[in-house]
Amino acid sequence: MLKHIRHAKKAKGIAKLLLTAANTLNPLSYKSRAASSFQSTVRYMAAITLLAVLILAAASAPLLYNAPSAAKEQLSKFSSIELKINFETTQPIIYKGILINTTASAETGKKYKVAITTDGIRAKPKACLLFSQLCLISSGQKQLVSFKEPESREWLAKAGAMTAWLLTPYILAITYLIVLAKYLIAATAITAIAFVATRFRFGEIGIAPLFNITARALTITVLAETANLRFGMELYHIPLIISGLLMAAGIFAASDNVIEEISK
Repeated sequence: MLKHIRHAKKAKGIAKLLLTAANTLNPLSYKSRAASSFQSTVRYMAAITLLAVLILAAASAPLLYNAPSAAKEQLSKFSSIELKINFETTQPIIYKGILINTTASAETGKKYKVAITTDGIRAKPKACLLFSQLCLISSGQKQLVSFKEPESREWLAKAGAMTAWLLTPYILAITYLIVLAKYLIAATAITAIAFVATRFRFGEIGIAPLFNITARALTITVLAETANLRFGMELYHIPLIISGLLMAAGIFAASDNVIEEISK
């Protein structure tokens, strides 16, 4: 029951974040958001950055799924590939069913669960590796890794894809930190410029409300440019231009002098 409640709260929080992000396209919403606390705005920026990275991850998922075939296709362009292990043994090393041997008497028979030789790595079925008793009825070893061409191409492709999958969480975490840092720096710099530029016309707007407006106006830029890391399209600064227009409209909407200026 508690688990369902937690899931419901998370879903509600995500829906609220998406609605808040959509409302940043409405300049009239900036008047209420301008009064938000600094902590609230920073939390919003962190949440929007996380949303942007999750969108990037979803857009990159098909690429990662097809990574083995794509890597294999690229490796096929090599005329030859040969991998060599850089160790030698003077006699076979046997430890708990594992054979390591580079001598001429290399043995890869079924009595060993794993055999590592100059040709590659061979092993019994996975069930046999987990339960030694099954090795008695196992039908022999299977080639897992070949250190020689052409089989090494497929292994390299699979190994590269697996490495990419394993590194993906770390890459996304680093991407999140970089995007969030750029978001905070950009919002701070633009706020400082806007504070000076609007000081004479909208003097009553403080730097804190301007920061809140700027952070929300940059939402579309953060989402679009982060997702575009996957596609690499030329955006021609369009998201940033839209953010600038939203920011200008938001400043007008948040200013108490707007109605007075229009009525004159």
